Amino acid sequence: MSNRRLFLAALLTLLAFALLERWMREHMAQVPAVLDLTGVLLAVGSLPWSLAALTLFRQTTSPLVRVLRDVAYLLVLTGGVALNLVLLRSALAWIISRWRGT
Repeated sequence: MSNRRLFLAALLTLLAFALLERWMREHMAQVPAVLDLTGVLLAVGSLPWSLAALTLFRQTTSPLVRVLRDVAYLLVLTGGVALNLVLLRSALAWIISRWRGT
């Protein structure tokens, strides 16, 4: 699998999961506790990109700005995890090729 395909697959999977989680939080009376853990894992998995995304959170009264802010944060968070997966895969491929001596 190429890096581009890995990035897009991870990004789409994580976006779908995040949107499902948001829907569940809004429409279900009892939300499974495991969703809190997965949110933390997403935030940690997207470091350092998630730290940069924290600057997006400013108080606002406009609903449109709030929606745009949440979409941008979601894209940075899921894109950060996908980018970190690609970087990790590339680093491991480089280490393995150096170890084999090729």
